[in-house]
Amino acid sequence: MPYKLSEEPLRLREFGRNLQGLIDFAVTVEDRETRNRVANEIIRIMVTLNPALKENPEYKQKIWDALIIMSDFKLDVDSPFPLPKPEEFNQRPTTRVAYFKGRPKLRQYGYNIQQMIQKALEMDDMAKRTAYLNQIAGTMKLFLRSADREGANEDHIAEHIRELSGGRLNVKGEDLTISKSYSTVPLNNPQNSKTNNRHKNSNSNNSNNNRGGHRNKRRRK
Repeated sequence: MPYKLSEEPLRLREFGRNLQGLIDFAVTVEDRETRNRVANEIIRIMVTLNPALKENPEYKQKIWDALIIMSDFKLDVDSPFPLPKPEEFNQRPTTRVAYFKGRPKLRQYGYNIQQMIQKALEMDDMAKRTAYLNQIAGTMKLFLRSADREGANEDHIAEHIRELSGGRLNVKGEDLTISKSYSTVPLNNPQNSKTNNRHKNSNSNNSNNNRGGHRNKRRRK
């Protein structure tokens, strides 16, 4: 069995080595029609393995870009989107990203969420803005559940979005559609744990009473 460190490094680790092997095979297929069918089947597998990608409105183009990148730009297929070029993928920015030196308004979310909300304010397409805000709200819910489990609800998140946008995004909790994939952190409700403890104590008392009843019956005999 070959040791993993001796193999070629993965180009995109999130998709795994088995999918990388399928793409390497697709590059070797000579017939173009067959190669296109193989590429579309690989795309379907990539979406199945990463269902959270569907939350991105442009996920189809990103999947096709990932397919070409993982093939080291060698896969020649009929993509529904413009194929990425190596120089675009490997080029580095000419200027360094400015490091944020201030303090975010709501520290539990960090500075990036604040920047994302500012980006949403610049969107003219209301449908895209709504989809983007739902993504932001889902990410905020994950952060909020780790900091304040009882307060991780849509009403609080909508209130925080209004605060971070300076009141320019008048969002209501009932208007937010947060995907279930953002609710992977289990919510430990103290009330539920108390209820479970009461059930356990009740069952324990019942079993003890039953034992006592059996003993009394034996003594009467």
